[in-house]
Amino acid sequence: MGKKLKDLYKEQTRAAIINAAREMFNKYGYENSTLDEVAELAGLSKAALYNYFKNKETLFVSMMQETFDDLIDELCRALEKSDDPIEQCRMLFQTQIEQAQKMLPITITNVAYVMTQLDVKEMKQRFRGLVQKLYDQIYRVIENGKEKGSISKKHDSGHLVILILTLLSGAGKMRMVFGMEPDQVYCDSVIDVFFHGVKGDKNNDT
Repeated sequence: MGKKLKDLYKEQTRAAIINAAREMFNKYGYENSTLDEVAELAGLSKAALYNYFKNKETLFVSMMQETFDDLIDELCRALEKSDDPIEQCRMLFQTQIEQAQKMLPITITNVAYVMTQLDVKEMKQRFRGLVQKLYDQIYRVIENGKEKGSISKKHDSGHLVILILTLLSGAGKMRMVFGMEPDQVYCDSVIDVFFHGVKGDKNNDT
């Protein structure tokens, strides 16, 4: 029992550090955040923090990896909420929009550091594996839709998955580039365009 409580304490402490780091990096960026501030926000001493992370870079990488993990897990769970391929795609976009509110501020605030200084090879490999997991699940959704007749067999399933992933990425970036808040209308429009195209119908267009 003692060992289980000790392990639980370690898990909770690590989670507290990650959450504190996410808040600090979100508000102030990597360069302007310190481990002293992270430790204080987590309710720990700096020495205790070092028992979990050897420096600020390893803490940052772990925080980003867990944020990506959470995002992909949420997207994969969204696909399990329905058996209808079109509804599954709709749930994907809704979930991405919700999760973007957590992901984008961290990414934007720290993009300069990530792109110019951080050795992100390990993080990129981890993220590639997570995206592959999502790719595989969406691929199965597309194949299921083709079998049910709700998705045309005309197009390559892999190409459709890439298009969906690209649209998912764009759904989050709308908030950053245009200051727009994607909503249900946006989700419905994306799904409609994806499945039916944009070609007009002179008899039905108003």
